[in-house]
Amino acid sequence: MAIGRSGNFRKLGCPGEDLDKVYNRLFDRRSLRQGVLVVGGGDTALETAIAIAACGGKVTLSYRKKSSHDRKPENVEKLQML
Repeated sequence: MAIGRSGNFRKLGCPGEDLDKVYNRLFDRRSLRQGVLVVGGGDTALETAIAIAACGGKVTLSYRKKSSHDRKPENVEKLQML
């Protein structure tokens, strides 16, 4: 799952990114109970990871930078709790 800012997702430039199981939106978080890789470090990525995890999904969050300073504190707190 590669969300992107305001629905303006970027391609990852890696093999397999055009497969049917790769999404750029969260349609039904309950259907994603198997392992999910969420790519991104902003609030949209965090909120997506939180929503999937809250439904019992196993989530890995991948971000290319060491940290992001513009995330909402409540999203960071929820993510750390999960």
